[in-house]
Amino acid sequence: MAKYVYIKKTNKKGELGISKSVFKQIGEESIRQINGIISLDNRKKTFLTDDDVDVTLRDNEAIFKIKVNISKDVNKDEIETKIKEVLTNNLLYLLDAVPFSIVIKTNII
Repeated sequence: MAKYVYIKKTNKKGELGISKSVFKQIGEESIRQINGIISLDNRKKTFLTDDDVDVTLRDNEAIFKIKVNISKDVNKDEIETKIKEVLTNNLLYLLDAVPFSIVIKTNII
């Protein structure tokens, strides 16, 4: 399994290697920015375990698998769309151009 995603620098003077842990941290911080997600201990603040944001690096692409809990009062589709938007914006802002995909598993509690 890959440990880094490599991005060719636009000035053609090398490559930038981004580790799996960097992608995981970006995913976790993205989740923390979203209202409506309930922690595993049912408080309104987001509490993430190691399994809530999983990142796999394959074929120079970061694949995010995100698990979140939401209240039955919250629209599941809106939360999933918001997660994708926030994560996508953060990745594009921080890393410029990295191929990625996002899979979300939402539990309604």
